[in-house]
Amino acid sequence: MGLSFHYSGAIKNREDLPSLIADVQTLAKTHDWEYQIFETSFPDNEVPPYNEDLIYGISITPPKCETIDICFTQDGRMSSLLHLLMWKDSDPAEAEKYMYLLSVKTQFAGIDIHVIVIDFFRYISRQYLKNFTLTDEGNYWETSDMQVLKNQFDRFSRALDSFGLGLETTPPESKENLINYLERIAKKTDNFLKREDDKSRNSWRKGQVQ
Repeated sequence: MGLSFHYSGAIKNREDLPSLIADVQTLAKTHDWEYQIFETSFPDNEVPPYNEDLIYGISITPPKCETIDICFTQDGRMSSLLHLLMWKDSDPAEAEKYMYLLSVKTQFAGIDIHVIVIDFFRYISRQYLKNFTLTDEGNYWETSDMQVLKNQFDRFSRALDSFGLGLETTPPESKENLINYLERIAKKTDNFLKREDDKSRNSWRKGQVQ
């Protein structure tokens, strides 16, 4: 739980991988973020058989943020080393569903880092990527609106606080398993947030009438 963004895509031109890595490395060095470089160039052949154990690209880890993978499998699709290890031997349909969708939680990294990362994705998606999609739970990717982003961060913070309070104050029911218990707490949290959102909308409407 926590505000995140989710993305997928592929590299546009395989020969541009070194330049993409260099740009990401520059970003990491500028902000003193940790980074790890993997394979730096694709093999000449673009047809199977692939070496399924290799990942190409770079990952960066801003403070208090999950690792951001700008990495590719040998066929040029975005993935990560962890995704590769987890899904490469899975059923092809399952691998297709999960192996090429990446998610990063920025909740604890904060608004400033979220903005830097999303704006950087705007740049590399135009310069280096194709078939790229990004869904931002902060709605900054879609709106470029800082106030919208702040509101979303606040909302997710309230959700975390409410969920934690629910765990502290709501004991498991008799014979209730862990999954059902957590789902019940999550539902209470969702209902709380809906009530909070309704209060905010009603307050805004009253202000408009006045």
